[in-house]
Amino acid sequence: MRIYQSCDGSGNWTTYKADGSVLSTVADLQPGINEAQSTGFPLVVEGNINFPITEPAHFGPSSFQSYTLKNVVLNVSGSVPAVTFDAMHGAHLEWSGAIKYSGSADSAVSIKPQNVCPTPSWYPGAVQAHPYGVRND
Repeated sequence: MRIYQSCDGSGNWTTYKADGSVLSTVADLQPGINEAQSTGFPLVVEGNINFPITEPAHFGPSSFQSYTLKNVVLNVSGSVPAVTFDAMHGAHLEWSGAIKYSGSADSAVSIKPQNVCPTPSWYPGAVQAHPYGVRND
C-alpha cells in the first residue's frame, strides 16, 4: 500500500489500496494506517510529503505489522500529539522525516499500550497489552 501525492501538480492526495484501487483522496495518514492494519499489508509512504495534522495519526493495536514512512513530515499545530501508538507486538516501524510541532499538547508522540494486540492464526499463544509494553503469554 502506498500513500503519495498525485502528479497533477494541484496538491491533491491519493491513498491507494494494495490492489491499486483508490482508498482516499484526503491528505491524511489515517486511512492508510487503518487499511494496513485491517488487511495486514505493509504500509509504505514515500516521497517528500508534508501532512498537516489536526488529529493524531493513530497506530492502533497490531501484531507483526510493517510501517515504512520515507521523507514524511508531520506539521502539527493545536493541542494534540502528532502520533499516538497503542500496543504493538513484533511490529516494524521505519520513519525518516520529522515532526514540525507548534502545538500545545504535553508531547508530540504518545505511546500508550492499552488494548490487546490481534493474534495472527499462525502465532502460538496470545498477545496481550501490558502496562509496561506488550507481553506474550
